[in-house]
Amino acid sequence: MPAAYWARCRQSRRRILGTHPAVWTEAQYDEAADRANELLANDQDDEARAVLEEALNEARAGDDEAMTAYFEGRLARMDQDNERAEELLRRAAELKPESVFVLRSMGSVLGAVGNQVDEIAWYDRALAIRPDDPLTLLSRGSALGESGALDESLECMERAIALEPRSPAYLLGLGLALGALGRYDKAVECFDTAITVWPDFPSALKARGSALAALGRYEEAIESYDKALAVQPDDPGILSGRGRALSILRRYEEAIHYYDKSLACQSDNPDVLSARAASLASLGKLNEAIEWFDKALAIDPEHPHATWARAAVDGGLGHTEEAKRALRNYLMAHPDHEMARSWLLRFSSSEEAFTVAQELENKRHEREEERRKAETKARDRKIKLDAWRSLSARSAHRIGNQLFASQGAIRTLKQATSGEAAEAAEDLAACLDRMSTIVQEFRTFSLNRPPQLNRGHVGPVVQEVARRYRGLAEGVSVEASVPADLPACRFDRSQIDQAMSEVLENAIHHVPAGGRIDVTVHAPEAPGPACVRVTIQDNGPGVPPQMKARIFQPFQSGRPGGSGLGLAIVRQIVENHKGTIRETGEPGKGARFEIDLPAVDDSETPP
Repeated sequence: MPAAYWARCRQSRRRILGTHPAVWTEAQYDEAADRANELLANDQDDEARAVLEEALNEARAGDDEAMTAYFEGRLARMDQDNERAEELLRRAAELKPESVFVLRSMGSVLGAVGNQVDEIAWYDRALAIRPDDPLTLLSRGSALGESGALDESLECMERAIALEPRSPAYLLGLGLALGALGRYDKAVECFDTAITVWPDFPSALKARGSALAALGRYEEAIESYDKALAVQPDDPGILSGRGRALSILRRYEEAIHYYDKSLACQSDNPDVLSARAASLASLGKLNEAIEWFDKALAIDPEHPHATWARAAVDGGLGHTEEAKRALRNYLMAHPDHEMARSWLLRFSSSEEAFTVAQELENKRHEREEERRKAETKARDRKIKLDAWRSLSARSAHRIGNQLFASQGAIRTLKQATSGEAAEAAEDLAACLDRMSTIVQEFRTFSLNRPPQLNRGHVGPVVQEVARRYRGLAEGVSVEASVPADLPACRFDRSQIDQAMSEVLENAIHHVPAGGRIDVTVHAPEAPGPACVRVTIQDNGPGVPPQMKARIFQPFQSGRPGGSGLGLAIVRQIVENHKGTIRETGEPGKGARFEIDLPAVDDSETPP
């Protein structure tokens, strides 16, 4: 529907109503908001702004404070003034708490500043009012996908598309959700339907190209990328995607041409720099390839492709000793990487090749032995933990019953007394509340609920927990560093949130005023299965040596009033995710907790 049609509708309405039309209804404001969303989805920003400004003028003319705040907030959002947009939209939501499009926009602006948890909460408020609002479902699905909850994201997208089966934007959202779960064939079907409705939809054409490439249909992928480039010729993602497809088809000169065009738009992308270097190497231009690998490694020193590929090219230049050393180091961390292994063997003599093969085999045996020992240790610990859980469950039940009765008696006492007696009753009530919290920790530990696993990215959860505690930790700095290119995991969002919160809260209690807590996430290149590691480091006194061996055991507490179950629950959650947790800090230099969660291969299809 072109913008001109919208303008004609306004003119017709004015002719019918006269020079001074009646005040707009809620439905008309809703219509304007949805029309602006449609225009924005189609990259028609100027037309969208005109619609929002028209609605703002109507709101001002009708002295509608809520709608004035709303449309001012939408325009501030278009101007990238997210702080102002949030302030205005919160005001609109206070005045119009039942307006679905106001609540949805509030969620959108929170998502723009990276607060996916609160963003989803606002979408949930909107859906509580209008459960079948397709745009809110689409927005919620996108937010869930960005926060790592891929299965829930797909469910939302499917509900949205059931309501709007021919909407290109909704079909794109569903296709992206399917692609994130590795279901590329179904994703292509969604993108094809979207393109049938809107043949020049660049985002759908680009996403279709990526999905086709993931399926190995490279010629079709290139055709889709070309159609996207006809609409958006300077999109670096489309250009680099086409370059990769050409490279796999061994059309290296063409691939380099498209990598260069992509880098002209986005010069600091290590993936594209490394891919360009690989194409140069395939053309025999080894010295140039080294230069481009070095550019990629200058941006990301541990780039997974550039690290071993540069070593292979270095060997091709005759620097075999340096190449062997680099490849050997890489393989000690990634003993199952076949390409790096084959290059190392190629540069090695028969005797060296035998030695390398023996070393890698020994590494595998070491890992197998470590695995068996870990299983035995875990089995022994499980027997002890089961006994503790049984005791905790019985104790929580008995104490809980007495607490419930005592809290009722205290409420009666508070109502019947005054003065010092009433104050004493308040103190007793506070003590009982604290005891209730401890009993709840007993219950959590004893129940040991299995996680509800969803495939996704743990980084956004860590960022949100750090943001939450940053606002609670007075006098303590809480900083988080989370890269965008982490591998996926399968995890229970609420349980991982609980585990991270417990470790951060524990750190805050031990760090003095003016202290610092650093939370980092990365994918370590270390022996063993791939994982995502969350590290929480503080500069407090650290864990005393005598506590290190039993810090994760039940009923071990390093602070007054603690139940001693917090870190035991954290370990329980992490191990239920097939992960590990350890404390590696030095006494006097701060505590350092490292949590490893298993990574999921990008090509794996979830059950």
